[in-house]
Amino acid sequence: MTAFFGAASVTWRMSADLALPVAGLRSLLMQALHPLAMAGVDQHSSWRRDSAVRLAVTMAYLPAFTFGDLATTMRASACVRRIQDHVRGTDAVTGCPYAAGDPALLLWVHGALVDSVLAAGTLVGTAAGWRASGSPPSAAAG
Repeated sequence: MTAFFGAASVTWRMSADLALPVAGLRSLLMQALHPLAMAGVDQHSSWRRDSAVRLAVTMAYLPAFTFGDLATTMRASACVRRIQDHVRGTDAVTGCPYAAGDPALLLWVHGALVDSVLAAGTLVGTAAGWRASGSPPSAAAG
């Protein structure tokens, strides 16, 4: 295996879609609906001081993981895991403990991203709305 995904994969097609920036913003909003995910971001990131840099760092991971070769993907994943190892605490609002590496929390974050990519692509009518043949929807279908 040279990479997790290839040029013919749905992951590549969706990640190259013009709707991806909209999906990224929607995903962040969806992720923020989970109180423990938001507590981790609030207590362990610079998003309040420098949200643009925080967003850029987060977004740099996605192309490395999606389009990178196996070595690049593994390095990017290891970097994220090293950061997540230190992201743990207690939510000040709910009093619940959290850890960024918690499988349930990771599933929420990943699920929000996947759902957002599909929703944005479908609404915009780009790659997510393409038929199995790979051809874009016709203008008349709109």
